[in-house]
Amino acid sequence: MRNALTIDVEEYFQAHAYAKVIDRADWERIPGRVVANVRRLLALLAEHGTRATFFVLGWVADRHPEVVREIAAAGHEVGSHGYAHQLLERQGPEEFADSGLSTSCARTASATTRVSSPCSRAGGTARMARAGSRPGSTPACGSSR
Repeated sequence: MRNALTIDVEEYFQAHAYAKVIDRADWERIPGRVVANVRRLLALLAEHGTRATFFVLGWVADRHPEVVREIAAAGHEVGSHGYAHQLLERQGPEEFADSGLSTSCARTASATTRVSSPCSRAGGTARMARAGSRPGSTPACGSSR
């Protein structure tokens, strides 16, 4: 039997459960926990010889590129979880095309060359990037493996 482990790398206040009470404009002012939590997870995974795919928000990669490098250096796969945690089903094609997918991929790719899927695991693969792209454009990013 083969198992897969994926981990979303986002701040606790970026969860959709808080969307009605925490405005995105306030994210910068809220103390973060993501770096310490990722480092704790990396230590646990190393202790057990386990590898995972970490889906990193572009917002997090912008502020903590070192943690993205640490994930990749530990031998894990890094993927994009979008830029600011916007649900795909709540976006139209134009909004999706402008939602920061390419920015998110650029941020994760700038920290490491081990970027995998260009979209969040909840929504899919490069096929989704093409579907949301403007006519004639290319997918926002793709596998570098």
